[in-house]
Amino acid sequence: MHTFTDPQEFLNAARAWLETEEAKNSLMLGNTLRMVAQPGYFEETPYYAVVGEPGEVALAAMMTPPFGLVLATARRQPEDKELRELIDDLRGRGLTPPDVIGPNPHGLRFAELWHGQTGLQPEIRQRLYELRAVTPDTLTAAQGSFRMAREDEIELLTGWAMAFDVEAFGRATRPPESFRSLIEKRWGDIAVWEDGRAAVSMAMRSRPTRHGITVNLVYTPPDGRGRGYATACVARLSQSLLDEGFQFCTLFTDMDNPTSNSIYMKIGYTPVCDFDKYTLG
Repeated sequence: MHTFTDPQEFLNAARAWLETEEAKNSLMLGNTLRMVAQPGYFEETPYYAVVGEPGEVALAAMMTPPFGLVLATARRQPEDKELRELIDDLRGRGLTPPDVIGPNPHGLRFAELWHGQTGLQPEIRQRLYELRAVTPDTLTAAQGSFRMAREDEIELLTGWAMAFDVEAFGRATRPPESFRSLIEKRWGDIAVWEDGRAAVSMAMRSRPTRHGITVNLVYTPPDGRGRGYATACVARLSQSLLDEGFQFCTLFTDMDNPTSNSIYMKIGYTPVCDFDKYTLG
């Protein structure tokens, strides 16, 4: 096993392997590329691990405190002894991730080995989708128009981001000032759907990789739902990203929200794999 604290060194060791399943590993790839491009984006020193040898890599792990552990796998599936090797290294360094997220069933197996018990239930169940072509009629699914957010909308978008967080995770996962900092850094990446000269829905471009990019932070306030705003906003943002030259877009959904899963599939998103999050610390 090899460990790293430098994002570029990790990419040098693992990028080619991660890119064999680029969409599936886009969370780890995208965040690492962001740290290389924007040193200091995450305040704490990251932790990276590659378990296995070149040509025989079993899994990779990433943690950017205070956030949890992210696992990535590709064609060869990790064995219990390799998951235990990662657990031993984390504990040997005094690191206790608050949670772990990874492609099924590996996130679950890691959590079982960490806790020494089976029958664990996920905190969050997510599905990763990939899109390579937008269904044309979803581009005009709502009254109004598509545009990028304006700087004078930072306050509004901050409130929406906080509401999204509580809806998605059942609680606020970061303090209010952290949301404002996020929106201030990223408002130029946020798209909105506008109706009646007011923003009514948002979605954000995030974590570009070599061939793909993620759409996230999709939110419509409750009083604007059921009108197709999110469908149109995500469809237009996704199409604009394909038009820029990205080969695909990825998007995570809450598996317990059938409405959002249905919307994204209508746009043209297809399932890649499921990711579950388990509590560790």
